[in-house]
Amino acid sequence: MKKEQHTVKLVAELQKAYDYFNEHLFKDELPDCIMGLCNANKRTLGYYHRSQYLTTEGAIKVDKISLNPSYFVSQGVKKVMGTLVHEMCHLWRERMCDKPSRGGYHDRKWGSKMKEVGLYPSNTGEEGGKETGNQMTHYIIVDGPFDKAFKELKEEHNITLPYIHKTQLGFLNGVNNPMLKENPELLEAIERENPFGSISKNRSNRVKYICPVCNSKVWGKKELYIVCGACKVTMDPDDN
Repeated sequence: MKKEQHTVKLVAELQKAYDYFNEHLFKDELPDCIMGLCNANKRTLGYYHRSQYLTTEGAIKVDKISLNPSYFVSQGVKKVMGTLVHEMCHLWRERMCDKPSRGGYHDRKWGSKMKEVGLYPSNTGEEGGKETGNQMTHYIIVDGPFDKAFKELKEEHNITLPYIHKTQLGFLNGVNNPMLKENPELLEAIERENPFGSISKNRSNRVKYICPVCNSKVWGKKELYIVCGACKVTMDPDDN
């Protein structure tokens, strides 16, 4: 039986998304880059690095885009793909414009491209935020180019995030969690397999609370009074 190739599986999804967005949002004008995962900076959703690598054949400079797996659970596939396109806009800014931007700065040229592809730059991630600066995120423009391209990508290729970081297990709760909406069997599988001994044998002595209506689960201290926001009923502590 052939062993599952985890690196190939992960990179295949990232490459699939990059190629699709490059074709549909950037007219296929972006050069290829190296993509990977990095959670060194806990507050950053993604990174773009200009010329971080050099090929051993021909000494050709290659850029890198990294995504932070620490946000996969809370963000879900669509927002993570938005981060990928955000970083692709940095690549466009550095490679397709006459002069590169100041390192780490999100300038107006970058912001203009973001709006063109359907992501609105904002330092707060909401309407009304600053559109340029060193610390910058975005929000997705409803029915904009990215919004439509993602829907098509999901329908045509069923794009997914095949892995989550182990530190994010505690965030897998609530009916509105995007990762659970996209992977409804995930929490049940984690509880069944208990891969790190962190669900049934929690060292922090947290208690699992379960909504009796929708079966949503959260973890917290003992003797808490928790109400399910969706069902408006008290969540019961699980004594198992």
